[in-house]
Amino acid sequence: MAGSRAGASWIAAAMGLLAVGVGTWWLLRDASGPPDAQAPEAGAMAATAASTRPTAPAPAPAAAPAETANGLRIASGERLRLDANALPDTGPLSLVLELGDETRASGEHTARVVSPDGRRVDLTATALPGSGSGLRLEIDPAFLTPGLYMIEVDTAEAHPLPIRRYVLEID
Repeated sequence: MAGSRAGASWIAAAMGLLAVGVGTWWLLRDASGPPDAQAPEAGAMAATAASTRPTAPAPAPAAAPAETANGLRIASGERLRLDANALPDTGPLSLVLELGDETRASGEHTARVVSPDGRRVDLTATALPGSGSGLRLEIDPAFLTPGLYMIEVDTAEAHPLPIRRYVLEID
């Protein structure tokens, strides 16, 4: 009987610690959000908390379009910003996706371009000849409207999720 009472005490203590942990997490999660997402009546307190809180890293700046003979170059995890008027009138928009030789391998790679409104187009990216040359991807400009596009390319990496992502922004 004494053993079951001690076991119940340990379970009660563990549940109490769990409740305190979840409550603390909940409070800290709300405090770490943006100041304007908090309740309006907490105005002065939110401004003080925001000034003492470390700032989040700024999003990666948009890369200036680097044009090569094979198309505009974009690095993995980077954003390439193009003006809608700069899209080609005839033929596809050619992009060179930077990808290391060991992950690029040779041949063709499956690529997906996802639009801001959920449209998706599956394409084929081809490996360019030469070391450090990357992949060439051609996108029909009719598919592109102003907004952010995610470009996802399958790679030859020995990784559970062998993909690389790029961001194309059309202004």
